[in-house]
Amino acid sequence: MRWIALIRRNLLDDAWLCELFANRFYDYHTLPADTGRLLVTLGRTEGLKRLEERARANRSTTPAEWGIVGSSRPVLNLLRDLKKVARTSAPILITGESGTGKELAAAAVHAASTRANGPFIPVNCASLPANLIQSELFGHEKGSFTGAHRKSVGRIEAAAGRHDLPG
Repeated sequence: MRWIALIRRNLLDDAWLCELFANRFYDYHTLPADTGRLLVTLGRTEGLKRLEERARANRSTTPAEWGIVGSSRPVLNLLRDLKKVARTSAPILITGESGTGKELAAAAVHAASTRANGPFIPVNCASLPANLIQSELFGHEKGSFTGAHRKSVGRIEAAAGRHDLPG
């Protein structure tokens, strides 16, 4: 918060008050106040307040936090929602157009969840051939289909922390 003092000119003779104004107030005006100068001070104060709010919003969404950067209302709402769902143990499904940050959102939920110390295993189902989705998610035994030359751990089991994914 920025304080602006309106004081009588004779109070400037008090050293204690001068120190107080210098250390605690953004600006001061002697009475009667010059309206033009006061309006400039108020405008500058409002501008600085907006910059501080923007900086605060950007600090809460730095790349180091989750890789999601922004201070717009939709981005801030998204971050709030991601933190909210991260507190639950319910499964969630993240959908969206290509390039919209679904994996970043999933990583953010993981990082904010009680499972953050466990592995994060992203799965892009759209990139998997339809006939391999089941095998990728749940794993398979050696010889269970043509080309299954070894046993494979599924991504769901790997995400549960029971096994590491090969490779």
